[in-house]
Amino acid sequence: MPIILIFIVTLTVIGVIFGLIPFLIKPLPGGEVTDPRELADTCSQFIDLNGITIHYKKFGIGKPVLILLHGIGSNLFSWEKIIPVLSEQFTIIAYDWVGFGLTTRPKPGTWTRDNPYGTSGQVNTLIGLMDALAVEKAVLVGHSFGGLIAGETSLLHPDRVTGLILVDPVLKVKRRSILMKLLTRTPKLDWFGHYLSRQIVLQGDNALRRAWHDPSLITSVILEGYYKPLKMAGWDYGLWEFFKAEKINVLAKAGQFKLPVLIITGSDDRIVPTRSSIELYRWIPGAEMAVIDDAGHNPQEERPSEFISIIQAFIGKITK
Repeated sequence: MPIILIFIVTLTVIGVIFGLIPFLIKPLPGGEVTDPRELADTCSQFIDLNGITIHYKKFGIGKPVLILLHGIGSNLFSWEKIIPVLSEQFTIIAYDWVGFGLTTRPKPGTWTRDNPYGTSGQVNTLIGLMDALAVEKAVLVGHSFGGLIAGETSLLHPDRVTGLILVDPVLKVKRRSILMKLLTRTPKLDWFGHYLSRQIVLQGDNALRRAWHDPSLITSVILEGYYKPLKMAGWDYGLWEFFKAEKINVLAKAGQFKLPVLIITGSDDRIVPTRSSIELYRWIPGAEMAVIDDAGHNPQEERPSEFISIIQAFIGKITK
């Protein structure tokens, strides 16, 4: 059989497979709640920024202001254990960034500036939130991928950031696979991206357990805190848009940080290996490092007392 004929047949088979998959795969149930306020608690607040409704919480009146940025697949709930103590001393603002939690998910064509799901767009949202809440400067606390947003914000808006606290940080995203490039560049295959996002419903427990040094500490309350945003309509759509959006390699610019930096990691982080955080510490001039024993990727939840003490000591140094 001629090579060209084999090539044509192969493409035809692939096309048929992709055409049939939507009918062969049973979709997982998505969320049904359209108004995030239905899932909010008494401390929740909402603010509209460029057509996006941002869910946030604000506590305390002390200085400096700490803005907490959660990681991928998470939401501001991940800070619940440390907020009560830290807010006795500082002003604490935690929010769900675009694509997560109870913040609404904008659709393509509804924004006029940078894609709000991408790194630049997330930075714009953070600065917009600071402006709206009259926050001139803040210490940014970024967990996991939230560290990338915090780091890029400090580079683009150094006058708005007092210091960086990077918790088990991700500052660089791996290159997309050929399949991901195909999916993200082919609008007609978006349905498959939504399906992949919904696998969180099936794999979430395993991922969360892997993030903890001691999974037995994961209670039903913690599970509910992580899963509640999945009741939102369009959560899978938002997650897929986030994965599609452009990410900036902040790791390549980490040596340019000119402000105080503290890196915190759990001694048993299997999501972002502990050694990676230690290597990052060595790359950033003047950075400080803290390793919390018997903690995984979420030390603020697994070892909140130790986490709080480390933050208090660091802020005491940079605000003298």
